[in-house]
Amino acid sequence: MSSSCINFPASPSVLKTASRFSLHTLSPRSWAVSFARMSILAVLENAITVGHLTISDSEGTHYYGTYQKGCNDVHLNVINDTFWLRILMSGDLGFSEAYMIGDVEVSTGLKGAMHLWLENESGMADTLSSTVAKVSSAISGLYNSFLGQTRSQARLNAIASYDQSNELFKAFLSKEMMYSCALWSEAEGGVRGDLEMGPTPGDLEAAQRRKIHHVLRAARVKPGHRILEFGSGWGGLAIE
Repeated sequence: MSSSCINFPASPSVLKTASRFSLHTLSPRSWAVSFARMSILAVLENAITVGHLTISDSEGTHYYGTYQKGCNDVHLNVINDTFWLRILMSGDLGFSEAYMIGDVEVSTGLKGAMHLWLENESGMADTLSSTVAKVSSAISGLYNSFLGQTRSQARLNAIASYDQSNELFKAFLSKEMMYSCALWSEAEGGVRGDLEMGPTPGDLEAAQRRKIHHVLRAARVKPGHRILEFGSGWGGLAIE
């Protein structure tokens, strides 16, 4: 018995509905960008209490805070919608990355945007940071549920982090090649010494020694004690 092909005429309403739900609209990336954009814009409603922020993208312009003459008035122009995903996933670090690669332009320069962030830091911490934490936690949970942390994945993570030549680390670390933050004093010009005075020979090493001695004093390490050193560099703390 042969099967027949039956064609039903498509009504205008059906075609309209189909066009509304295009493949692009239903793509995972498009959905993720829309979710990120809506979440961040909703958060900014309550987060910006000092200064004025204008955000423009392909879908329109939004205003936050209250504009007053002489206030910190920042205008963000979103060039690439990946900007929203970066902010949702990484907060202020995501914004910095988006600025560096050109996903967003800032009318007042990066300094004005950072000032606006700092002036509204409490609101940002209570809203945006908590939203980012919840989303990151959910994504991490889904990732671990489907993929998990296998031995091969752990090996790849280690290779990506540590399988680099020492020349790379020597370019920006002290002679001990310690990752952790140094303790800068006025002898090195404080934490802004390199920005205001420029680096001087041995200043990073001195700040790292100060950090090591501070840790040893806090841990009350005395002659004869044994130390298990993990994650402080290439053995600098144990050697000291």
